[in-house]
Amino acid sequence: MPAPQDLHKWDVHRLEQPARALALLTLALSLTTTANAAKAEVVARVNNAAITRKQLNDVVEGTLAVEKQAPDAKTTAKLRRAALDSLIDFELLYQASITDGTAITDAEVAQEIDRNRSRFPDENSFRDALIRKGMTADDLQLETRRMIAVNRYLERTIGRGIEISAEDVAKFYQTHRVDFHRAAQVRVSHILIRLEPAASEAQRRVARGKAEKILVQLRDGGDFSDLARKYSEDRATAPRGGDLGFFARGTMVEEFEEPVFALLPGQITTIFETKYGFHIAKVTDRTLEGTRPLDEVRENIRDHLAGTERERRQAAHVELLRRQATIEIYERDLEPR
Repeated sequence: MPAPQDLHKWDVHRLEQPARALALLTLALSLTTTANAAKAEVVARVNNAAITRKQLNDVVEGTLAVEKQAPDAKTTAKLRRAALDSLIDFELLYQASITDGTAITDAEVAQEIDRNRSRFPDENSFRDALIRKGMTADDLQLETRRMIAVNRYLERTIGRGIEISAEDVAKFYQTHRVDFHRAAQVRVSHILIRLEPAASEAQRRVARGKAEKILVQLRDGGDFSDLARKYSEDRATAPRGGDLGFFARGTMVEEFEEPVFALLPGQITTIFETKYGFHIAKVTDRTLEGTRPLDEVRENIRDHLAGTERERRQAAHVELLRRQATIEIYERDLEPR
């Protein structure tokens, strides 16, 4: 059974620190070493530091990879200009970090690389990703160092002294109450006995028989969480006693929602079937439709407002760096419109 989507906007959309978001985007999608710039066609220079066509194309291709459909020529042109802007901004921030004396140790670089390596299933997958990006181990170390330097520089220059008052939080809450609307939800635990769609009648009987034995134990006073951990074939939820968390209508398949939304907390369904197999479910809590209280979302709002202020400060700082820099763009189509 797939885990229910989180419908709480302010729980799942906390803004990343802009410095880190920019740095990770640039590192993940594009950057090659400055030493390699002479080997590729240069599309722009930032205080004489080259930005190559390969860097630009890598950012654009990375952006297009997450699009649902190929954009038209006009949209692609806008993406290319935006990609160049991000590369210029990153280079300006990196140069500023050097001028500011930001120092990064080899140990910090290695730790960050290890953290990114841990996201891959194995070492070969990690190496394959580097090869696809045309990056060597030395390239990765250099760009990781640049990323850390930019983050640290921004933390020191724009990340300090951001204070969000209680009044700011309350005002945002009052003017964005619609964003904190919450549909009626139930919290459900379930026990799943899997059944393939093409299962034979004999297989169906065996699976249902397992579910019936579990239901008997529940009716005899068995603990739902213990039985879920012991018997449920939903590997994602079984270790936590079958808990699916809170969800609203429209999150699960209809065959699952209908029986559980009809129950009160503490009640258990009979055996019912979905495309995943046979289920027994228990409603453990319910919430009514309404607006989430301020106390519940206070810290999320504070994080959002702090992130917005960091974005504003970063944009202003980069604009200052641009005014002080010599930026040359060699393609007319890439010039700002």
